[in-house]
Amino acid sequence: MRNHFQTANQIRQSYKKIIYDIGTADFYPCNPATFCEILSLLNISFHDYNSNATRYNDNITL
Repeated sequence: MRNHFQTANQIRQSYKKIIYDIGTADFYPCNPATFCEILSLLNISFHDYNSNATRYNDNITL
């Protein structure tokens, strides 16, 4: 159980890093629609891998 919560925290940190990196970058347009699309893609991808959080964490941190 502890490993699952550690993995979930790592996934949350990856989410924050992705959002922050895109938000502070000059090459990618930053507007509400863009952030909405990015958050939707992250959310949908998490639901796809929800049965195996460790695998999802390995794929998102590459």
